[in-house]
Amino acid sequence: MWQLILLCAMWNLTEAGLVYQSLETKRSFVEEYSMSTMCMTVIMMTAFVMALHLEVLLPPDVTVLQFIPLLIGLVIGWGYSRLKSDPANLLISLYNGAMGGLMGMMLGAVLQNPALCNIPIASQAMMELNTYSLVLFSACLHVVVCHLLRFVNR
Repeated sequence: MWQLILLCAMWNLTEAGLVYQSLETKRSFVEEYSMSTMCMTVIMMTAFVMALHLEVLLPPDVTVLQFIPLLIGLVIGWGYSRLKSDPANLLISLYNGAMGGLMGMMLGAVLQNPALCNIPIASQAMMELNTYSLVLFSACLHVVVCHLLRFVNR
């Protein structure tokens, strides 16, 4: 089933790229406040979903790999910060990317080990079902947010 998670991650990266391209082409027609709001939304959502996908795909016992979702969030924030002209927005974009990455990383860790939050574990099959359903739901939610941002940006 890891192929489904990988497919969702590629789907979400494609959607984030389409939103980036749409925002970049309409950058001169959109006012700065609206651009900042749209970028913050897509940064936080994309970083959250990509970190969740990576956390579920990576092995849970390797501590060196725990910082990869955070770095992915920072890279997403840095990439979208180039759309805004204000230099202070770089800090806001990096912060939103880092927060989205950390939230996705924490949710992925809880999905892999519910005992971290004292959630009773019914069975291994129930844990896997919850993991796949939440990953698929977050992927679909990300696509809806990206479609709304592209619709607003027309």
